[in-house]
Formats: sequence, structure tokens, C-alpha cells
Amino acid sequence: MILTLDGERLDEPVSAQDTLQAVIDRLQQHRLGDRLVVSVVCDGTPLLDEELSRKLAQPLGETGQIDLTSADRYELVASALREMAAQLAVVGTQQAEAAGHIQDGKIAEAMTGFTTFLDAWQMCQRALLECSNLLGEDLTARRCDSVPVREHLDNLADKLRELRDAFEARDAVLLSDLIQYELPQTCQSWQTILNQLADAVAADTAAPVPAEGDRPCRVAE
Repeated sequence: MILTLDGERLDEPVSAQDTLQAVIDRLQQHRLGDRLVVSVVCDGTPLLDEELSRKLAQPLGETGQIDLTSADRYELVASALREMAAQLAVVGTQQAEAAGHIQDGKIAEAMTGFTTFLDAWQMCQRALLECSNLLGEDLTARRCDSVPVREHLDNLADKLRELRDAFEARDAVLLSDLIQYELPQTCQSWQTILNQLADAVAADTAAPVPAEGDRPCRVAE
């Protein structure tokens, strides 16, 4: 059976009884280091989503060739954080329109914009959790502007509760002010936090790793 990694044929012994997961685990232990397998092709067919999940646990059987592609886990996390920052930038620009809907009494239309905002923050929190799992490190313990990211998250939760209370009270004036002025600023602040965090994570590929909790998102002032 032929096994390649990033275009290079390996001499790693692979048997028909091996599962795909077992092969990847061995490579992770002995060859990949800080890299992760990001794509799998079996006999010329890319394995995606559910099919990949199913194939991972099955014996390889008569598979003739497995082609694996890897990527640095720190670069993957940095890219994901920057993508999330870019999405928040777009969401932030949409809030003026939502505020206008509130001022015009179009609460349903405003709710659509607010739902988009909430979805973006839920994605942000999931991204931080998944990135932390990939690195084996709680990224919310890192500091941005001398404050742990988890404290920035707590401040965000307070802001979301304020918005929820304003919606429930149908306080159109407060809602309009929060959405027009506070939410864009919140998005901008988190765009900066995520980009700083991405830069710091990317730098870890070439720098010694300090103790958790002492790792800044950027160089201290």
C-alpha cells in the first residue's frame, strides 16, 4: 500500500488491517510534530465530512494508496482567528442599518440584524474553544492589552445581556444607541483582539513557549 505525506512517499508500514485513524495517529506521534493532517485522499478520492468520519474507523482493506496533506497547527489557528476577525468587521458595519430599523419602528427587521450579530459571537466563542483544543492551550488565558481574553469575554457577555434587556423592555431609544454606537465598537475591539491573538499564535512556531497565563497577544507596552 502506498502512503504519501505532503507529496512525499513514506516507508511507513501499512497493512490492510490498519484503520485510517491508526495510520494518522502513528504519523502524528513519529513524524508530524506540530502539524496536523488536514486532508485525506484514498485511491484518488478526497474523503470529506461524514465519509471521512466513517472511513477513519474502518480497516483499510484493499485500499491501494493514501495521500495525506498536513498543515502547521499554529498557522491553522492563526488563520481561523483572522477569518473570525474579518467576519466581525462585516457584522460591525451592518449595525447602523439595524439601528435605523429600530428608529423607524421596524423591530422585526432590526431583530434580523441583531440575530446576525449574536450568531457571529457564538461562532467567535466556538472558534476560541476549537482553537484552544487544537493547541492544547486555553487561549482565553492569554492577555490582550494587559487583560486576559476571558475578561474581554466577560465584558462581552455583559454587553449582550444589556442588549437583551433592552429588547425585552422594548426600549427603542436605548436599543438604537447600543446598536448604532456600542456594537460597532465592540466588533472593532474584538477584531483587534483576534488579530493580535492570531499574530501571537503564529509567532509561537518560531519562538520558545512561555508559561500559560504569561503569554501576551502582543508585545507588552
